[in-house]
Amino acid sequence: MIIGGLVRLGISCLTVSAAALPAICSAQNPVPESGDGAEPSILDRIDFSLDARLRYQSIQGSGEAPDADALTLRASGTAEIDLGHQFSVLGEVELVEALIDDFNDGTDFQSNQAVIADPDGVVLNRLQLVSEIIPETRVTLGRQRIALDDWRFFGAFSFRQNDQTADAIRVETRAFDFGNETGVLDVGILNQINRPLGPDNIVGTFTGTSWYANYGVTTPIGRVGAFHYDFAFQTPISDTSTRTTGVRVLGRRHSADFGVVWEASYARQRDKGGNPSDFAANYWLGSLSVEPGDWAITLKGEELGSQNNQSVQTPLASLHGFSGLADQFLVTPPEGLRDLSVALTRDLGKFGPLKNIRLRTTVHHFEDAGGDTTYGNEVDFEFSAHLGEALISFEHARYNADNFSTDTNSTLLSVTFAFDK
Repeated sequence: MIIGGLVRLGISCLTVSAAALPAICSAQNPVPESGDGAEPSILDRIDFSLDARLRYQSIQGSGEAPDADALTLRASGTAEIDLGHQFSVLGEVELVEALIDDFNDGTDFQSNQAVIADPDGVVLNRLQLVSEIIPETRVTLGRQRIALDDWRFFGAFSFRQNDQTADAIRVETRAFDFGNETGVLDVGILNQINRPLGPDNIVGTFTGTSWYANYGVTTPIGRVGAFHYDFAFQTPISDTSTRTTGVRVLGRRHSADFGVVWEASYARQRDKGGNPSDFAANYWLGSLSVEPGDWAITLKGEELGSQNNQSVQTPLASLHGFSGLADQFLVTPPEGLRDLSVALTRDLGKFGPLKNIRLRTTVHHFEDAGGDTTYGNEVDFEFSAHLGEALISFEHARYNADNFSTDTNSTLLSVTFAFDK
């Protein structure tokens, strides 16, 4: 399915792109030569990398709410081959295995256990052909990761053991910088989205033709961008396709020991295609971070609006970390969601064998988009550090429910290793 779909997608997309990018068939670049004048061997053109992540996650609910314990291992191997003439190909295989499986991995709707969406399996995570033959332009065809802006509307979902990928053709170019060398246009056409829930989950794959356009440029007030996401969210049980158009800005000012970071975003989302809902709702984000020395204090407000009992949804986001670490709002409630939070971050540097130590505490207040109903409050704690080549991460989240869900504690400990050729 992937190969045939990508061939058809690639032919159609390259036909569309030909008018705008006529140099693709005529540009020629010589193959770089090695120091002794001989062309590098195929082995010299291959880069290998391996990574593994061992993770324990525990969820405890109050009352009759289900609990779960999971110890899972993810291992992936990647090979990238330089084909010369500004072409390369990359393949990646991923394995996820449960060592303690006292949890619902999301594929069993009859289970009375809490969901930890890390299903077992071996998948072809990426298989992509990359061309940089057009000046200031990269074209990627195949199964690939796509992560845009702050990952709120389209992210790689790197938190779950299984990645999120798309079967797509993507073009990133500076050809439309309009005199500003920092201007980048990123457009893509997708025929399938492979969600981190895995292929055995009934909503683990979105089919149908989707497309997006994202443009960003650096200005005196920060990186300013505009975006449009036209997504087909078709599964065997539903069609929740949407169109989302918006703008955002991200800026920062830093001196030797003091910094300020600001972020703002607005978007309008509406139904499209076979989506039975009839709605048009707003998305808002505002954030200000003050960073004296090794500290950072961040005030943030985010609202996913609602109309006709249908709210803004972002199923392609890197959802963990948005609206709390307890993952209570992976699907936005019908009345929408307002998340007001304050975070305190401290970079501790090095202590003993640990390096790059970071602590972060965040307090959330959740309510519906109109502010009429309180959903609850949450306190999150995060710790991360490097021990040699390993990254150690610890999280604990306590969600105190009020008119939504139940009290929930979530604890996570993971160790990640990465090895390059």
